[in-house]
Amino acid sequence: MGTLRFMDDPTWRHVGSPQYPDHDENGFCNELTLAASKYILTGSSHVYGTNLVPVDTWPIRLQREGVPIYSASMGAWSLMQFALVSQTYLKPFHRKLVVSIYLGFDVYATLKQSIDVRNASLFGFVRDGDLKLGMDWRPRQARDEAVKKARELGANLEEALRQAFDLGLQDCMPVIADGAEWWIEPHLRLQTTDLSSPYMRRAFELCRSYLDVIQTNCTERGVELEILLIPTKEAAVFHRAVGQQRGGFDGDALVDAERRLAREFACHLSAAGVRMTDLWNLYATTPVGDLFDPIPLEGHPGAKGAAAIAQWVKREHFGP
Repeated sequence: MGTLRFMDDPTWRHVGSPQYPDHDENGFCNELTLAASKYILTGSSHVYGTNLVPVDTWPIRLQREGVPIYSASMGAWSLMQFALVSQTYLKPFHRKLVVSIYLGFDVYATLKQSIDVRNASLFGFVRDGDLKLGMDWRPRQARDEAVKKARELGANLEEALRQAFDLGLQDCMPVIADGAEWWIEPHLRLQTTDLSSPYMRRAFELCRSYLDVIQTNCTERGVELEILLIPTKEAAVFHRAVGQQRGGFDGDALVDAERRLAREFACHLSAAGVRMTDLWNLYATTPVGDLFDPIPLEGHPGAKGAAAIAQWVKREHFGP
């Protein structure tokens, strides 16, 4: 059995293992040390580089291009951990902290993970009423069970998903965009971006509280704070799909919900005097195949997409 990538932690919920291959002494994926960096970057799996080899991740691409950044990022993190990064790893010698927020998971996870560690939390933002909030994952569980059964009978992943889709099960939908078929999870992404639900509204309130903590930590250390929003693959696919190629799902509703969430962040950050950028400006104008690999349900950018993101982020956050 190999070394585990993650380790449980009572305060952080989970952290990267320093013993895992390609991790540094702090459990992160870097080719530059914290002491040698001038900028800190934190985020979840889209920054950590899930499903990519380290040299293909966009933070290490930037390091290799001479940008002195340190990535304190980890898969399945949320704004709770980003706030802890600002307390633990941000130093007065750093010029800037860039916090990357993946709209399709990080807001939802902020409430879920704050509840998970509430007894050891350093922040105390969770209320008793938060424990009653939740999401209905039964449709997704039904899809997973149907896919598992089909795979056990010899179907490949795409065949299994098509069988589940033909049964009317949620979150296994083929959509045609840019001349190719993309299997996506639209119901999940709508659930985790739609601020009309009590869960997501409360999750967003917690995000604002953690952003205030992060801004305070930056101010105390004399470090500039910037926010980077990362859209979902689902929104990008629906944006570039047309008519009946949308697979029978109201893709406009998903895009609208995600864009509303982005506007809510922009409003809060503008009032706080914090600069924000949005990768939607890249996603909306780039063919889906130039950002993502044709892997069913895989929402993380491929190596080609990471290269495009690296150049966009370099220009927007680390340029002259």
